[in-house]
Amino acid sequence: MNATLSLYLKAFLRLLFPEYCAVCGKVLRYGEPIMCHHCELNLPLVRFNDFTDNPAARLFWHSVEVERVVSLYYYMPGSPYKGPIIKMKYHHRHDIGRYMGRLAALVWQPKGFFEGIDYIVPVPLHAKRIAYRGYNQSEMIARGISSITGIPVKTRCIKRNSNTATQTHKNRLDRWDTMRRIFALVPRYTEGLEGKHLLLVDDVLTTGATTASCARELLTIKGCRVSILTLAMAHQ
Repeated sequence: MNATLSLYLKAFLRLLFPEYCAVCGKVLRYGEPIMCHHCELNLPLVRFNDFTDNPAARLFWHSVEVERVVSLYYYMPGSPYKGPIIKMKYHHRHDIGRYMGRLAALVWQPKGFFEGIDYIVPVPLHAKRIAYRGYNQSEMIARGISSITGIPVKTRCIKRNSNTATQTHKNRLDRWDTMRRIFALVPRYTEGLEGKHLLLVDDVLTTGATTASCARELLTIKGCRVSILTLAMAHQ
């Protein structure tokens, strides 16, 4: 099939089976894979100039020692930009995770955020949650980042011991209490991580309890350093 015929076929299929913007819900035009151009241009990007002293990094100052922290964008309660998160987590849209991960890499790579990072580690889901969902959304984001940066992804070095319920409606103290010691290293997959700089990737940063608990476990690896990137950051 030549390129021209392939384009016509794709256009025809889009007419029969339209795709919709993950933010506003409008029908996507050709060349708009996940979000329409309007929603992508108006994505409320996080604009940190300092990777160590910013609203995201400060969430970890008194809990765990990490190197750098950033998020791609802000969202607030009721914001349409929660749409991609919800669809990625609950509507089987793993493609959104990869797309947004690539976007995060394109935003932060020119600013030097990924310099010196050896591996990307997605925050793990419990096996029961993966069986239900079919994938780990944080891994999809990590894969998207990797496709731009070339940094390899490590998925088996840490596991989740308990299948905690959603933390959305818990306050900060309750979240921190729930997330204590729910992660554990998998020794046979941590070989070669000594002295490495790991990028921990998660979908949403709210209080930082989940990510901090995971980072704390990774930091028990000798000489390991951890940075954090999340797709979205709750903005009060």
